[in-house]
Amino acid sequence: MNVTLDRRITIEQRVQGQDDTFGAATYAWTVFATVWAERVDALPSRSESTLQQGLDVGRGACRYRLRWLQGLDSAMRIREGSVAYAIVGGPAEIGGRRAYMEVTCEHYTSEGGNA
Repeated sequence: MNVTLDRRITIEQRVQGQDDTFGAATYAWTVFATVWAERVDALPSRSESTLQQGLDVGRGACRYRLRWLQGLDSAMRIREGSVAYAIVGGPAEIGGRRAYMEVTCEHYTSEGGNA
């Protein structure tokens, strides 16, 4: 398997805190790992624009391939530059012997069209 790790990504996990004033739960994203990865964009037919609750929401899908990383799960997200991608599938082992893994991600935008 030939994987070209040419993009620097940050994997973030959601952590729960508590509001000091009212005691309500608060959520924030914290860095889980920063790694090199390969991004494979989905075909244009896989990136769609849908109408959700009156908003035209664009969805751009892609896959990230990276070296095996223990603890990565679908509750995390991937940030490449200023864009955050939700992990919607995986992680799946590719290449055998825990050499690499792949996750399917989606980026949502309220501007419609391809994200």
